[in-house]
Amino acid sequence: LETLEFVVSCDEPECMLYCSFDSQNFASCGVNEGGVVWETETQGQHKLTVYAVDAAGNRSPADTEVTWISDFDPPSLSHSDIPESINQNSLSVTLVCSDDYSSCTMQCQLTAFPSGIAESYQCNSGVSTTFEFPSGGSYQLTVIVTDGAQNTGSFDFSILFSADNIPPAISVSGPQQIEASTRAKFQFTCTDDSGSCQNLCRLTQTGTAPGGYEACG
Repeated sequence: LETLEFVVSCDEPECMLYCSFDSQNFASCGVNEGGVVWETETQGQHKLTVYAVDAAGNRSPADTEVTWISDFDPPSLSHSDIPESINQNSLSVTLVCSDDYSSCTMQCQLTAFPSGIAESYQCNSGVSTTFEFPSGGSYQLTVIVTDGAQNTGSFDFSILFSADNIPPAISVSGPQQIEASTRAKFQFTCTDDSGSCQNLCRLTQTGTAPGGYEACG
């Protein structure tokens, strides 16, 4: 619900004022320099129309109009992919804020946990912003959007940064180039600083299209 107060007046000391909101029927709204209160639950453009009648019964030659927009809701936010976990120390994200009645602005902040250290970023709607992760751990990206009516919305995204960005090493041992057998046995060894890794394999016959990878230990 929005409550607005208007002060209306005419250029003669004694006159009656008549008001219409959103093209409704005119009704008396007080004497010169009187206050008019109007309430609405409807968003969008509205109009106040006023005319005056003086003590001699003369009506103002033209109606006076005031228009404005009522906007109660905060802007919405859309964005490119924001993964829950990453293994690179930076992430580029495109954020877009939108509002039905006005332009909007954004504020971005990346907070590390459990330290609580926060860094603010300049982020503009529709423009890619690169966020930096100085060390491994949990982070929260907070985006605050504000429209022309100062309605504000806040959006939070949790991101886990693993400082391990080095791929695992793998060694393979198997049969010789020529084998008198229809079966071949291979042994895989995968090593990674994280302590665990998974092998994915595919077997392709020469001259045929390769298939998909499958887990192989």
